[in-house]
Amino acid sequence: MAQALIETSILIISDTHGYDAEDIVLHCGDITEDGQLEDYKKAIELLGSIDAKLKLVIAGNHDVSLDWEFYLAQGGSPEDHQRAIDLWQSPQTKSQGIIFLQEGTHTFTLPGTNAKFVVYASLYTPKYGVSAFQYDSLQDIYNPADPITAPEVVAAARHVIPENVDIVITHGPPKCILDSSADGNSSGCPHLRRAIARSKPRIHCFGHMHLGWEGQMVQWNRKGATDDGYFMMPKPCLGKNQIMKKGAALQNLTGVKKGNATFFLNAAIMDGNGEPTNAPWLLEIDLPVDA
Repeated sequence: MAQALIETSILIISDTHGYDAEDIVLHCGDITEDGQLEDYKKAIELLGSIDAKLKLVIAGNHDVSLDWEFYLAQGGSPEDHQRAIDLWQSPQTKSQGIIFLQEGTHTFTLPGTNAKFVVYASLYTPKYGVSAFQYDSLQDIYNPADPITAPEVVAAARHVIPENVDIVITHGPPKCILDSSADGNSSGCPHLRRAIARSKPRIHCFGHMHLGWEGQMVQWNRKGATDDGYFMMPKPCLGKNQIMKKGAALQNLTGVKKGNATFFLNAAIMDGNGEPTNAPWLLEIDLPVDA
């Protein structure tokens, strides 16, 4: 007997730097510009005002006070770090449906509908400049130790992206997927790209690269695909008038089956000039009902 499915709406945002929903809200990091406690409070107030059952949040490289090791190395105080952590993990924050995700795999059942889904979260991005939550570009933090893709690559995964994941939330993009930098180079992570090709989630959402705001559907292992299995579908036509009318870029993913395709989206609200001009994303997806 086929498992029952329920259509679920997901609002996705990232890189608000201080910037009405549906069932789920996902925030892909860079909640603030520089990790100030008052800015976290404003972000929690904003998220609390959104009418959604579940609001999942990760940090990004700008949220410096949430990264213990980095923050202390830069002269931050342990007390300020703990205040930031306590704020996000407080009963008052959780009572608003807001859950701050650490790196790893998390399973949720949506209140009211019993829609069940598996999320993998990672706050980390490849090292660039002086910033929080970074890893060396030769470290693979997403895949099993075997096989290693190149002799110089170091297996460093604390939490491997699992095969059963439905939604991957990372702060940074995978290599060559909506990851253009200001100089036109590809700034995404090749190890993350390999992990997504291996696990094939239905959605991979991220931010970090403000110029990359857009969506991209990929079909897996189709004739004409790249060596790692990616077949890029035409990008969705996002009419500015429709976005202004609806308040979000819309994408219907009902019927998209896990293992067949992945919808990638860069959800950065901030544009290349540091202005909050990009629209959030609103996705419709059918999720299994937890019996």
